[in-house]
Amino acid sequence: MNHYRQHESSQIPYRGWQDIFLGLFASIALLLFFYPQFVVFEMTPMHAKGWELSDPSVSWANFKPSFRVFQYELYNNFNVLWSSLRTMGMPMLANDIQAAPLFPLTLIFSWLHEDIFWNVYVSARLVLLGFGSYLLVRRFFNFERLVSIVFIISFVYALYVMRWMNNPWQNGLLSGVWYLYFLCLITEQSYRYSFKRIIVFAGMVLTVIMMVTCGFPEASVMSAILVVLTYVPFIIYRTKNKEIAWKPYIQDLLLAHLVGFALSSVQIIAIVELLAASESHRFVGLRQYGAADLIPFFAETLTRFTEAGPSLYSDSRTYLGLIPLTLFFLGLGTTAYNFRKFGPGEIGAVLCGVFITFKMFAIGPSWFNELVAKPPVLRESYFYVYFFSIFLWFFSFFIARGFQQLCNIPAADILHSNRSWRILLLFAVLAILTLLWFAAPLVTGKNLWHLLIVDKHPVLLKVLILFSFFALTLQAWLYLNKYKIMRLLVPCSFLLLIMVENRFTLPKDFYAWRATDNTQLENVLKHLQTYDTPLNESRIIDRNGTYVSHGLATIDTGATPLLPRRTQVFRTNFFRTIRAGHLSIENPKSRYSWGLTSTNLRALDRYYGGGEELIPIWQSLDKKEGGEIHLDLLEFNGEPQIKDGVLQLSGGINDFFYFRGWAIGNKMRGLKSTTVYIVFKNESEEISAPVRKAVRHDVAGHLGSKDFIMAGWDSYISASALKQGDFKILIRFVDELNNSYYERNTGTEIHFSRKNDDASQPFLFGVGEIEKIFLGVLDQYYIYLDSSALPRAYIASKCKSFDSMKQVVETFKTTTTFQLGDGYLEHLGEQEKEFCIAYSSTIKRVPILKDGGDELLLDVVQGPAIIILNDNLYPGWEAYDKKSGASLEIKPANITFRSVVLPEDKEYQITYSYRPKWLYYSLGVTLLGIIGFILPVVVGVKASLSRN
Repeated sequence: MNHYRQHESSQIPYRGWQDIFLGLFASIALLLFFYPQFVVFEMTPMHAKGWELSDPSVSWANFKPSFRVFQYELYNNFNVLWSSLRTMGMPMLANDIQAAPLFPLTLIFSWLHEDIFWNVYVSARLVLLGFGSYLLVRRFFNFERLVSIVFIISFVYALYVMRWMNNPWQNGLLSGVWYLYFLCLITEQSYRYSFKRIIVFAGMVLTVIMMVTCGFPEASVMSAILVVLTYVPFIIYRTKNKEIAWKPYIQDLLLAHLVGFALSSVQIIAIVELLAASESHRFVGLRQYGAADLIPFFAETLTRFTEAGPSLYSDSRTYLGLIPLTLFFLGLGTTAYNFRKFGPGEIGAVLCGVFITFKMFAIGPSWFNELVAKPPVLRESYFYVYFFSIFLWFFSFFIARGFQQLCNIPAADILHSNRSWRILLLFAVLAILTLLWFAAPLVTGKNLWHLLIVDKHPVLLKVLILFSFFALTLQAWLYLNKYKIMRLLVPCSFLLLIMVENRFTLPKDFYAWRATDNTQLENVLKHLQTYDTPLNESRIIDRNGTYVSHGLATIDTGATPLLPRRTQVFRTNFFRTIRAGHLSIENPKSRYSWGLTSTNLRALDRYYGGGEELIPIWQSLDKKEGGEIHLDLLEFNGEPQIKDGVLQLSGGINDFFYFRGWAIGNKMRGLKSTTVYIVFKNESEEISAPVRKAVRHDVAGHLGSKDFIMAGWDSYISASALKQGDFKILIRFVDELNNSYYERNTGTEIHFSRKNDDASQPFLFGVGEIEKIFLGVLDQYYIYLDSSALPRAYIASKCKSFDSMKQVVETFKTTTTFQLGDGYLEHLGEQEKEFCIAYSSTIKRVPILKDGGDELLLDVVQGPAIIILNDNLYPGWEAYDKKSGASLEIKPANITFRSVVLPEDKEYQITYSYRPKWLYYSLGVTLLGIIGFILPVVVGVKASLSRN
């Protein structure tokens, strides 16, 4: 092992442009290897269609139209505050398009067509992330070229955290890597100004901006922690060796941060304001795993035992791999053996490993967990998902270190300690096999023999075969490394084996584009216009409240926990949702809830009432025998029911069934051209409801064929769909291509009695059958126009005054007299209260003449009147009468919306403008930032030219 000491003490040369070109080439080549479907536009990384997908807002139906909103705001309204279209009043930041509007990479690709934006954006981000990581470890952490490529495979390209593929979380990781790179570069600044110093300064400014505008505060914090843990040992080491010119270092470091913060001041203040307006009671950071979960957790990530991913956090699937784990143990072992030669890279990597282990599994001291979990942003962070890159740095660093040691084993004819290496490598291989043997039952409940011989687990078999090749190559390497050609070929073969293993374990269930995607959306929008419903007065909402299209918006902000307090209270008290997050809002808690909003478009994917126009006439289809149809789960109001017996049930508009299962038609390849229906059948009639199709990885495993992954289905069906009587439950699997269907009687019989509360009105988001108009289909969604919904802007019919939001909430909960069009207003003056008591009118829509993102112009109205705008109340919005120029005070209405009181008998024309008080100050700071950036660049260029 003495050679290891000698090797570590030497500096591996970094070769400027050669390494730059090699790093960029390697990053592009790895993208083509791991994700070719992105590059050729066969599939999109918008979301993985997993059955276990826990973030349904991440879908093509959300992202693709919302990118139109982003482009519309940028190029039509020149709006960089993102304050209106997405959430009707709140800053969008990154919550809708998941790409961070002010992030430099987003702006660079903002001109692209919606069909290709996500593929180009995610591909470019992966390449830049790999490229930056390569340069960082190659130049500053003493890794060889091939070793640096191994590092970026593990740290970047093997990082598949499901549903974060196109999330701004990766913006933060990208920013953090390049930020750390320029922090290291800035330690090499010379006292004299040069073009190199100017470029490094500009890069430092850009990375500061990227960190701020990444669109995901959790990712910024994650990157900051990663930087601190790795950079502090580095800077101490350079200080100890007197390798830093402190004056230019301090000058450029401080000025770059001041300029970067100044140039992104709009985003900083907007985020701070949003944080101040929100009130989170969710402490995700405190819900860490117990110490007992440490071994099961990493056993699950060892390799791809299950298709659905780790059960402890099932929406994240990152697999460590057997070959990388062998190299990790080798790197960790040789580094520990030579602990006296610890460099700054090793110290930083160990700190990363200790930090994330302490945080994830609560085995650290209590003060540590309190410190890392209590601050805002951190307390809402899922540390495994958002902070796993910190562990990956630790893991990837020692993989690369182990690979470097392996590549530098001295030739066998001159090394007397070859036997020590054989023993060490043999021990590493046996350790991996032992881990695999014990991990298999821990994860799956089956031993390794059963998985391989009985189940014939395809991925596990492939991985073990590759690992066998790796083990044999390891032993051969000890005898053949004296030949120069083998010292080149064998490390390359190791690299190839690592790439292939990762290719086997990485999930590939991305969304495949269909030619109907755009057509469906355009048809719905075109159909909507025929009903004289302007787009800027429409909102479309699905069961999660996250569907968006150009000119359409929702009452939700998607996945962010940072909602203004009033919006939180509204969602908590009137919908089945939580204060922070985005659980489904499929059933309002109160029958008044939908009446409070102007959500006039309903998107239904699971409820009865969606898609009746598409239910076939069964007599027109051929009934076939064969196929496989299974019912996995039957629930009523969330309670499991027996699937093959007699049930005594009663229900109404607030009660629902849930069915889940899978179906394979005879000789069918999944559900791409099929539909599944739940059929309630009695002696005289059938009641059919279409169900949602979804991926079932477990079905693919059951059938032993990847061709059947489109076999899942599930459905929510309102109890109000049934009449009183006895029903059998059938499942029908329709082959649309062959005009035939298969059928299965589940064996379940329901003796159903109707409740009295819905004798005349089936449940459809609280909308009667007569009041809904079918507009079209978007993927699994059936889009309806709700003609009973309130307009976005309207004249209120009645007024009631309250002193506080708490009084409004309590009144809403208990009242039986609230009618659509009523306005519950707060903080009225004495004269306004008198006007409110006497006020009575007829509800009437107020047309919206202009919606410019941060400006909203209403049509002329005749006073006296109370105007309610169903946009969320948010600081910075002002209202004034365009005719008189008078300013109008915005009052809270119905908890989270806006109202203005117009007491006089005259014409008014109301304009709402988003003019936060901090805007002009931040623009001034931005101007100073521009000056602060230009001046040193000009001075540097002038000084450099004068010397030449």
